[in-house]
Amino acid sequence: MRRTAQDNARPMLDAREAMERLNAEAAKLHISLRTQPNAPAQRPWFRDAGLQGNGEIANGRVGTGQLKALPHHWRWSQIGPYLDRVAEIARSADVSPIEFADRRQILLTNRGLGGRLQVANTIRCAVSIYNPGDVAPVHAHTPNASRTILSPNGG
Repeated sequence: MRRTAQDNARPMLDAREAMERLNAEAAKLHISLRTQPNAPAQRPWFRDAGLQGNGEIANGRVGTGQLKALPHHWRWSQIGPYLDRVAEIARSADVSPIEFADRRQILLTNRGLGGRLQVANTIRCAVSIYNPGDVAPVHAHTPNASRTILSPNGG
């Protein structure tokens, strides 16, 4: 992304601080905004012990001891505006668009799973946004990852 003269007239924004503030505000909606590159590595999306969820502990042969996800409906009308705010932070960020590209995600969290970055026991969901002209760094996903474009202009 190239900064225009109009962009250069705007002051640079401390992206991490702005994202941390936005993340604290968004937590009530059961979403977690990535505040730094590879932040989920600091908060594992799955681990077997030490989490207290609101759900029940599963029993039976397969699920014994695992937390159970609770039904939840993430409303686009509530979480969509956070993506717009993330895009605005990116436009004025004090870091390069490539460095900031990793931070443009909202991760959905299930309240029954004690803060894990998962929507269900076996599913994780992240929603990303990019500004026109942005380029995300090349990265790899597991074979079961999928990407859905929610844009009338493609992706």
